[in-house]
Amino acid sequence: MSDIEDVWRHQNAVLRDDVINTIMPETMALWSKKNADYEGQLMFLGKRGQFSDINRKFWKLKKALWDGQDLGFESAEEVCMDMIGHLLMTIHMLRQEDDSAAATVGRLKDDLRRALQDAPDEKMVIGTTDHPCPATLDPVVPHDWWQPQAGDNRKWCKVCGMQRVL
Repeated sequence: MSDIEDVWRHQNAVLRDDVINTIMPETMALWSKKNADYEGQLMFLGKRGQFSDINRKFWKLKKALWDGQDLGFESAEEVCMDMIGHLLMTIHMLRQEDDSAAATVGRLKDDLRRALQDAPDEKMVIGTTDHPCPATLDPVVPHDWWQPQAGDNRKWCKVCGMQRVL
């Protein structure tokens, strides 16, 4: 084995140690802090939303690393950490595809069905209206709504469970 190979192996060992013991914990701490600010909203647009965020960060990073521009607010390191966070969330979403939107809608329907069973029929007013229902692929579709009591201004979509105040 040559001296250069020994140097490469040593440098690779130092790199692995730094990534595992320093960079990843720092990255996860930053991600955790930023993620807490969003309170679950990051999942709303799913993997396409993550792709959009990764793409936005990519071009920011390109400006810093390739074009030599100052980013001002964020450092190139923080942009990299953000990208890692978005990539990890994307991996999570890809793994959750078995728990697809249909399964989510199924759970919402089950929850709504249970709520409907608990509501007395005589106190329920049902109507139909159009709304952007996340449970369907069509942006605006007619759906039945239920209302727990006559005179209550809150209504819920029977398909997705979305609440409206009328």
